Amino acid sequence: MDKKKLTADLIPDPRLWRLAMAIDFDSLSVMACSIVGEPASVACVIPLESDPSEAVKLLEDTIYDNPLLLQDFDRVDVILRSHSFFITPSAVDDDTLTVVARRQFGSSGKEFIINPLPNQNATFVTAADAKLIGFLRRSFFNMRLMNWHYPVCQFFGEKNRSGNSKTMWANIFHQRIDIVALNGGSLRMANTFDCLNENDALYYIMASMKNLDFDPKTDSVTLTGDTEIRKKLASLLREYVANVLPAILPSSVVGALDNSAASLPIPLLLSQICE
Repeated sequence: MDKKKLTADLIPDPRLWRLAMAIDFDSLSVMACSIVGEPASVACVIPLESDPSEAVKLLEDTIYDNPLLLQDFDRVDVILRSHSFFITPSAVDDDTLTVVARRQFGSSGKEFIINPLPNQNATFVTAADAKLIGFLRRSFFNMRLMNWHYPVCQFFGEKNRSGNSKTMWANIFHQRIDIVALNGGSLRMANTFDCLNENDALYYIMASMKNLDFDPKTDSVTLTGDTEIRKKLASLLREYVANVLPAILPSSVVGALDNSAASLPIPLLLSQICE
């Protein structure tokens, strides 16, 4: 379902549903799914004006204009796209991570989100606008905050945890390419690059493989995202990489969404199986 207005009456009992929202630089993607009974969902992508000086106010207005989002859900997940984040080994404690984040990003007007991935020996530290985080916490009492890459790393990390092969996931979405690389279950890379076409995507994938000592003859690349660019990219990539694979996402995540899933960012879909 794609609607600009999400009214409260779309869901009979929100306590039996979970809400997930992905805040990108130019859009708010929403997915609400029932957790009991027959699978049911509401999905929507709402464009946001890309004015950094008014970003928090625009998001507030958008959420207030869609009353469904403020209902009493069982759980609320919020995935944040940010240029300001880093990844460290899991052994680093939270206090040290905060000190490092303040030195790297400054502390004025910032709040730091820490997402651990202990099974991958990695922790995400994300700097976010303190006003934005304050608004979200006031509006959603049972909220989990995640870096944009976190659900993807968790999902693909668990899938590859028992193996020793190196694998890379690349997603093309809204003129960007997200790349996550794993060595077995250990996270090696998670980053985003501007990407206008399949040639840009090819360059970033091949450069990342080279920098991480991936072997194009034995290691794999999984592609998701924009259908047209993905098909062209797969054809180009197979000239250099032996194992180019489509992603197989859990049917429990995409089954209830019908055609709406194609318009939603992959991290939003995968956040629903992150426990």
